[in-house]
Amino acid sequence: MKIKKKLIIIFFFIIAFLSTSFVPHSEKKVNFKKNFVLNYIDMRSPEKIKIQQVLNVFETGSKDGDYSNISIFKDGPNDRRQITYGRSQTTEYGHLAELIKNYSLSGGIYSLDFVPYIGKIGKENSFCDDERFLDLLKKAGKDPVMECCQDSLFENRYWQPAEKWFKDQKFKETLSMLVIYDSFIHSGSILSFLEKRFTQKTPANGGDEKAWIKNYVDVRKSWLADHRRLVLRKTIYRTGLFQKLIEQGNWDLKKEFSTQSINFEEEIFDNFDLPAIDNIPLFYSKKVDHLTWFSFPMNAMRAESRNGRLLLDKINDDKPDYVCNKQIKENLESALNEIYQKLGKDRFVAEGWNVFSGGYKKEGSIAETTGILVSFNKKENLNTQVLSDMSLNIMEKWGFLNVGRATGKDFGSFIAAIPEIFKTSYYSKEGLPEHIKAS
Repeated sequence: MKIKKKLIIIFFFIIAFLSTSFVPHSEKKVNFKKNFVLNYIDMRSPEKIKIQQVLNVFETGSKDGDYSNISIFKDGPNDRRQITYGRSQTTEYGHLAELIKNYSLSGGIYSLDFVPYIGKIGKENSFCDDERFLDLLKKAGKDPVMECCQDSLFENRYWQPAEKWFKDQKFKETLSMLVIYDSFIHSGSILSFLEKRFTQKTPANGGDEKAWIKNYVDVRKSWLADHRRLVLRKTIYRTGLFQKLIEQGNWDLKKEFSTQSINFEEEIFDNFDLPAIDNIPLFYSKKVDHLTWFSFPMNAMRAESRNGRLLLDKINDDKPDYVCNKQIKENLESALNEIYQKLGKDRFVAEGWNVFSGGYKKEGSIAETTGILVSFNKKENLNTQVLSDMSLNIMEKWGFLNVGRATGKDFGSFIAAIPEIFKTSYYSKEGLPEHIKAS
């Protein structure tokens, strides 16, 4: 028996090791052409983004979601304590084992560390008190590979089944999808015993969509409020929000609302189509072959890094500050050259274009880990616009949208795509550059 266990452990070690070279990614490549924004593979609608943001706030208190979030509740089988983990909080006796297995086989930074736990998660004994395991979960939550694995899990296990039920029952409203998706995330499905507590039928069965949603929300709130588990009673804020949205008639979720002190501003989605971030396939674990060196348009002087060091002519020390995604290299160099030609050397330096503040990080946002974000003189441009409008317009011309114009802060950062644009955004007011609209 001991020999068998050892062989199993060795097998997982081998699989985890080999998988670092074969991280799954989409066969469709990002296409970054001249005067064109990144064309992302799996485009999300603004409505889907907002629904997922609301659920992220429910689960971890953040629109972006906290991939490293850990909670421990007595809500497992027979009221057993269990770990809940990640952006949408998968459980120890639910899909946590699947998530960790996928992460280990995808070559995550901590793949080998998880090997002793594979095959044991969700079994008889909980790991609630295993400090090493909890620490691993916390650290792995900062790994882009884990983010990708979580996004995939929650998409496949929850969003797609919820969306199928939504479509099969012929629902159409965005708020309806929010209510249905929340039920799948929070309770695993649409609860049939709650459906039996009211007579209204789904649209597929000849019923009224809004009436069914209202009835389901009402009975679900009552069920949660009187639940024997205190932890579930505390979640009635979810159905409370839905009731408010129904009362407001906010069925498209375009009107302003808030939950857990997080505000969702009124948004405009109708003026233009916008690329959106979903399951970006550029996660290569320890490999960085999606990155490349880019050059500055300066002869007499070198550009400085955010650490005050001079940028070299090539990558020779494995420092991330000096690189960007291969897909944006040509456009980035063209934009910087044009800015240099238009401004001249002195003004180029005065605006701080010679101070490169980085962008790529091994751990960070999707924009950072994929290398599609670049920042210049970030310290000076964080809360004020030091860069000239002419410079920003040139960057836009070459497909780089300014974070400061979009959000009101961080004017020194540029990204090849923006997931969503709010009503207060410069780009929603002024419109996207013509070449981006045309694409």
